[in-house]
Amino acid sequence: MPDGMKAIGGVGNGVFEIVQDLVGYENLCIFSFEEPELYASLFEKVGQILYEIWQWFLKNYSDVYCVCRFGDDLGYKSNTLLSHEDIRKHIIPQYARIVDLVHQYGRPFLLHSCGKIFAVMEDLIDAGVDILNPIQPCSKDMNPVNLRDTYRNRIVFHGGLDTQEILPKCSPEQVAEEVRKLIDVFKPEGNYIFAAAHNIQTDVSAENIDAMFTAAKKYK
Repeated sequence: MPDGMKAIGGVGNGVFEIVQDLVGYENLCIFSFEEPELYASLFEKVGQILYEIWQWFLKNYSDVYCVCRFGDDLGYKSNTLLSHEDIRKHIIPQYARIVDLVHQYGRPFLLHSCGKIFAVMEDLIDAGVDILNPIQPCSKDMNPVNLRDTYRNRIVFHGGLDTQEILPKCSPEQVAEEVRKLIDVFKPEGNYIFAAAHNIQTDVSAENIDAMFTAAKKYK
């Protein structure tokens, strides 16, 4: 990378998504009732393996990164994918170990987690998560004003510009106006990093992408 440029990244997915990929979501839900010891051990083992990989990663590459992160989609539009208690008991303690390790290298930690995860937000903050991505326009509970007023300066929010309706379907001028509105919400608190809510799809014009980043630089 050019001198002075840093990356945002880390080691793959998070604990929940890896466990889900290993056994399947339906089986995981069944294990939670029928095989509780196996259920618990899956999260413990995956968490330990991830921790060891993160140790190696940070030792060798921490200087390349300004922010460390992984993605772990804990929710959907109206709730979490596992019970709130199971997330607190089996998943967030594994997060906390990795987040603490990242902090030892002087880097902030960003969690990408789609869905409505308010029930465990306080637990994520207590675990040391510094930045949450995304602010999802499709979830009415992820209202930027609500997030700002509820969490203030206890966590930073990342993302938020609609990638399904605004970016592909609006004019460059409308895109710029939506960027301004989003930044204005968080400007008094400052706990916000502008970005699109999710991956920018192929139906988005180059003009709208340019308008988005130009507006972000203008209104920052």
